[in-house]
Amino acid sequence: MYIKELLPIFILISVLIWGLDLVGIFQLIIKLFNPIIQAIGLPTSTTQSFILGFFRRDFGAAGILKIRDTLTGVQLLVASVTLTLFVPCIAQFIVMIKERGVKVAVGIAILSIVLAFTAGFLLNLVLTTFGVVF
Repeated sequence: MYIKELLPIFILISVLIWGLDLVGIFQLIIKLFNPIIQAIGLPTSTTQSFILGFFRRDFGAAGILKIRDTLTGVQLLVASVTLTLFVPCIAQFIVMIKERGVKVAVGIAILSIVLAFTAGFLLNLVLTTFGVVF
């Protein structure tokens, strides 16, 4: 039932991402989120992974995996933890709206975003303050 209900949404999301990229809006969104990503100690090359992770969770993880060789161990850990705590993908968000209503779903999404980036910021702060390198 889940796949039957969400397969059209996944297709629509893929077309939406392609369209946003085609007209340049996707790059604008990335530029808007770059300062937040830099605040948690990550390079701007990870911004796209977080945005894609909202559209499809597996796209976010694949983006981090694709650039893992350019990240330090600390950055990879911070990115992984933050992405894990980050708001569920849009498909899950739609299910939350159906199950809990718009107000609760939006509240959960906002709380997830705040929690994820706060945890990422604090994790980066602790690891860099104590000079952890791996």
